[in-house]
Amino acid sequence: MARKDREKMAETQQIMANSKVEAARLNDKAAEKQLKCKMLDTYRELLLTPTTNLNAHALAEREKALECICGKAS
Repeated sequence: MARKDREKMAETQQIMANSKVEAARLNDKAAEKQLKCKMLDTYRELLLTPTTNLNAHALAEREKALECICGKAS
């Protein structure tokens, strides 16, 4: 009887461990999607911001930021 109890306990622990791994994987995937959404929001804001009052340096920095975000979002 004790052996069956140990086997059942080991099986239950394995199921719980597998569930924790799956939950961690799903949390990681959700965090990655949230990061991509935030990057796309930032990209959109940069695209929509008026540039008429920006000097050459600010325009160059804006262009670098857009290229960086665009490259990471894909």
